[in-house]
Amino acid sequence: MKILLDTHMLLWTLTEDSQLPTKAYEMIKDEENRTFFSSVSIWEIAIKRLVRPGKITSLTPQELVALSENANMSELYLETRHTYAL
Repeated sequence: MKILLDTHMLLWTLTEDSQLPTKAYEMIKDEENRTFFSSVSIWEIAIKRLVRPGKITSLTPQELVALSENANMSELYLETRHTYAL
């Protein structure tokens, strides 16, 4: 199964936050599944860190990407052509 994490799920997974539902944790950690995070989530976190420092996370965007990659997650990039479907 392919799993795309939204911004909250990504943060909860990387910080091992108790808000992450057990079922979601099990699915993400299951090596049979492939987990993805979006470059849009990293962008969103970077903006929120500027607007409300310390509110969303103390991790930098670079740290979040490194943690995601170390957790065997793959990044999905937003390209202009992806917005055409909107």
